[in-house]
Amino acid sequence: MDTAMGQHPLWHVCGLFLFIFLMGCTRRSRSAGIFTIALWNLPGVFLHESAHLLAGFIFCAGPVNISFLPRKTGIGWRLGSTGFSRINAVNALPVALAPLGLAPIAWLLARHWFHWFRPSLGSTLALYAALFILLYNALPSRRDLRTACNWKSVVLYSLLFAALVWWRHESFKRHDSLGCGHPDSCQVGASEEKFDGSMSTGGTEERFFKADILS
Repeated sequence: MDTAMGQHPLWHVCGLFLFIFLMGCTRRSRSAGIFTIALWNLPGVFLHESAHLLAGFIFCAGPVNISFLPRKTGIGWRLGSTGFSRINAVNALPVALAPLGLAPIAWLLARHWFHWFRPSLGSTLALYAALFILLYNALPSRRDLRTACNWKSVVLYSLLFAALVWWRHESFKRHDSLGCGHPDSCQVGASEEKFDGSMSTGGTEERFFKADILS
């Protein structure tokens, strides 16, 4: 039975099987030659490294190079890389974890896909393939995690988080001392009081208006 959007539930079942199949193929590709690995992962590497590059421009990290080709390292192969010249405690975390931004893009894609493409088995499978590429490559690499979790960034963002928690706590405590309970409740009460006053004035004006009509 078709859904409201004209999508058959079995199409999504097939899409889930495709998602699992692609995940298995990705794991199997690790045991293949480097050419096969690079070719299979090329779309994801492009998205992953482009996210780093974009974040580098936004947070002034000074991007100096980007590569989508595999490169031999001391412990194996690196499928892609992006270099920066001005990584510091402030921008290290957002630049290193920038690929996580692919996850909300995947959510938007899933939400609007069938507004852009006619529902069919083919378009549903294409959706799940796109979701796999986005979500799988949104995961930070070990190198990304090491960069994001350097001690300077950890201390800086821990202090910022603690300051935010303290500010929220003091804000609620201050409003509680005023008998408001919630920061927005004082404003709501004031609005209601003004609204009651305007209602009484409005009632007087309404009576005058009716008197003018009768006269």
